Amino acid sequence: MKIRLIFTTVLLTICNLSFSQIRVPEASSAATLKQTLGFAEVMIEYNRPQLKGRDIFKDLTNERDV
Repeated sequence: MKIRLIFTTVLLTICNLSFSQIRVPEASSAATLKQTLGFAEVMIEYNRPQLKGRDIFKDLTNERDV
């Protein structure tokens, strides 16, 4: 009986872990950072551009070869 309970617990744990999904940010996610420094407040807003299948270094390598 004890072995059956342990086996069932291990099986349910493995099934639960195998079907859990990791949440990843969007491909072009935005981020904002705010920090107060003394009397000033600094805010940085950042948006990561999407490549959409393009090669970012393609144009850079062509310019070097010329």
